[in-house]
Amino acid sequence: MPTQEPAIRVLIVEDEPLTREVCAEYLRAMGAEVESASDEAEANAAARRFAPEVLVCDWQLKKNTDGTKLAKTLQQRHACKVVMITGQPLEKLAEHAVDLEVHRVLRKPFPLRALNEAILSTRL
Repeated sequence: MPTQEPAIRVLIVEDEPLTREVCAEYLRAMGAEVESASDEAEANAAARRFAPEVLVCDWQLKKNTDGTKLAKTLQQRHACKVVMITGQPLEKLAEHAVDLEVHRVLRKPFPLRALNEAILSTRL
């Protein structure tokens, strides 16, 4: 009998509440275990508690937080794959993410299906 893979653990860091909650609910419906955070402090606490397999992180968070720096820190601590999301031009994000291993970048607004595909592709 084949064994079923455990649910993928996803941490979403997004300062826009509606975007964060819609993404979290959709991924839960797709079978993922999801934690979410709105800022750096919440993200660090959630990552310690949750040990994410995948981090979905907005590039520009409130309080002048650079999401690429946060993602790099969490990636180093937890060996998680990173999916960056942004409403900004992708060229600008590329300049900031030089030292970050990014699995995929999604430009807002993105279809929820694209987010799910990006997360699932981290296990391939």
